[in-house]
Amino acid sequence: MTFHNIEHARIQPHYKIPAEAMKIIEGLLTIDGEKRSELNDVRDDQFIRGQVQKYNTNKSNHRAAK
Repeated sequence: MTFHNIEHARIQPHYKIPAEAMKIIEGLLTIDGEKRSELNDVRDDQFIRGQVQKYNTNKSNHRAAK
């Protein structure tokens, strides 16, 4: 993948990755400020926030168990 493609978030979606996750990945990879600002709606989504919190809690619990 070239820097130009990364800069403009031109990546091929994988069939196992949901569209919402691909939007986040593309936004994180892009340098374009306008594209990054489009992620605000995703970041503010309560379902996404809940899933992130659940993931972080599970990760913390797993580390504590070691």
